[in-house]
Amino acid sequence: MRLGLMGELASGIAHEVNQPLTAIVNYTQACLRFIQAEKPDLSKLSSILQKTHDQALKAGQIIHHMREFVRSKKIHRSTADMNALIENAVSLSVTDLKQYNILLTFNLADDLPAIYVDSVQIEQVILNLVRNSIDALKNLPHNKPRKLFIQTLLNDDHFIEVKVKDNGIGLGQSSQKKILTPFYTTKSSGMGMGLSISQSIIKSHDGALYFASKPGKGSTFYFTIPVRRKSDDAQ
Repeated sequence: MRLGLMGELASGIAHEVNQPLTAIVNYTQACLRFIQAEKPDLSKLSSILQKTHDQALKAGQIIHHMREFVRSKKIHRSTADMNALIENAVSLSVTDLKQYNILLTFNLADDLPAIYVDSVQIEQVILNLVRNSIDALKNLPHNKPRKLFIQTLLNDDHFIEVKVKDNGIGLGQSSQKKILTPFYTTKSSGMGMGLSISQSIIKSHDGALYFASKPGKGSTFYFTIPVRRKSDDAQ
């Protein structure tokens, strides 16, 4: 069991840390281009370096939080705005969205109640769902529009619901039965940890992760998070 847990933790860290590292690579490449310019724009260079610094810190936070999550199930909660977390997570995928000509649209509810969450973990869940949709969309025929849709709403049970929907290749019946299972993946280079970790994170926040998919039509992954309650402060 200990060896299995170590293997799962190692795979999870590799999967999750790869996302901020990819952002760091993109930012440093942009910095190099700015430096090589005849008259570098120092304000833009400073802004990109700050983003690089932020992503390096995030990589460290992911490792620390995941270790604590597996070891003691502790999460580091603070008040957060779900729409802001979505915007932060999506900003890390702008390059891929442009590269694969994916149209991203939002329908974010106004005046959503605050949530009391580990912001780093929730951003990782959102980013993982967005990247999965990008992977499902990027291999579509060039003449087919590639669409990604993100929605937030407050449902009847007073939970905030986040939906990430694409019109990609969808999942077959056999894949739907296994898609949330650790180490199962439909990607040639995937490790099958992203959705399993995401499900664990959402459960630890008293929420749930769901999906609906049709082969050739696309997939929708959505999760719920309870709004912040006054009793949360006391707890």
